[in-house]
Amino acid sequence: MSILDASKDGFDKMVGYSGSAVRMISQVNEALGQEDVTDGLLAFEAINNRDEVAYPLFQNYCRQIAYLILNLQAFFDLTTYAIGGGISSQAILVDEIRYQFDSFLETNPVMKLNVPKVDIVAAKFTNDANLYGALFHLLSVK
Repeated sequence: MSILDASKDGFDKMVGYSGSAVRMISQVNEALGQEDVTDGLLAFEAINNRDEVAYPLFQNYCRQIAYLILNLQAFFDLTTYAIGGGISSQAILVDEIRYQFDSFLETNPVMKLNVPKVDIVAAKFTNDANLYGALFHLLSVK
């Protein structure tokens, strides 16, 4: 089953699917009528321009990631969450996730009192983290 058409058996309601950057890019490009629904550059061009079709889809995606961070925070009580992958090289992404996280807390006074401030940042190596990990492993093998 493709992540782009995985609506059976409730899979489309799961965080792994709703929090998928690939799915969000596909939704944005499909809504814009783009021929290539996998083109992240086209999607983020529209998102960065605050396109009236693309931006709400992006905001919803970031809200889902903010909810995920909130759920993780309830269990782990971390101080920093690093957003990785190629999508994290888009500055607007981390800014919007932070905004959605803070907005949720502002509208929920009980949550605001009980959830400490967290830092949401872009991972240092973005989409290359796996390559650095593989290189580290290769260099450390005796």
